[in-house]
Amino acid sequence: MLRIHAIQTKEVQKELCEKCSVEFIPDALAYAAFETPEIPDDPTTSDTLPGELLGITQFSFKKEGAFVYDLRSPEGVDDFEALFIMGRSMLNFVDLCGTHDAYLPYPERISPRLISAVGFKKQDDGTYYMDLRGFFTKHHGD
Repeated sequence: MLRIHAIQTKEVQKELCEKCSVEFIPDALAYAAFETPEIPDDPTTSDTLPGELLGITQFSFKKEGAFVYDLRSPEGVDDFEALFIMGRSMLNFVDLCGTHDAYLPYPERISPRLISAVGFKKQDDGTYYMDLRGFFTKHHGD
């Protein structure tokens, strides 16, 4: 069963960053994806991880909007779907918090296929941006 969790402690966030070979950003928030056979009590605050780690994302809120730093799996784990779902879950949280502009300051850290699938678009100046206004509430064919 795929489980996406907001990581509540910096110790766990740091450990997961190390497992995914990404720089730990102490001021960033984090979500992690796990494959687990059952629903754990509260995996985000315990020292025991709830199953196989599938990936992590770190992000922060700034005046300009949300900045997504990482969306990556540990070495040897290839689960595009888990990263996609985790990325969208994180962006939905950002949107629900009232922040509607999202940026990728380090697009080289995320696969181009995943960047596109999650919904970021390359701008004329080479940066990646996503407008979250209505993204999770209106149908994209409208």
